[in-house]
Amino acid sequence: MSVCAAHRSNGEPCRAHAIHGSRVCNVHGGRAPQVKAKAEDRIRDLVDPSLNRIARTIADDANPALALQAARDILDRAGYKATEKIQSDGRTVIEIEYVDRPNALELKPSNGVAH
Repeated sequence: MSVCAAHRSNGEPCRAHAIHGSRVCNVHGGRAPQVKAKAEDRIRDLVDPSLNRIARTIADDANPALALQAARDILDRAGYKATEKIQSDGRTVIEIEYVDRPNALELKPSNGVAH
């Protein structure tokens, strides 16, 4: 998360966290509808390149653990839950279940970190 680019009335930097996709915090204009709309646009502009990068990672056989994690992340954000079970014979089985979450595709990070 980035730091607010605004300055306080005494000239010191604000130091508060900027809203996702913006350069300012809520106090310095981050609540304004046009700032929120522009921030959402900036985040949406990153979706396609991010999905393309994740797709390349999933297709890359050099690092199957990273590919599996990327696939799980995409499924989770799309409203699916992947569970992994290790069988007694050593096989790994991944079951995918749809979880009905009405806001699953909203652009809000689940861990508080901007992606």
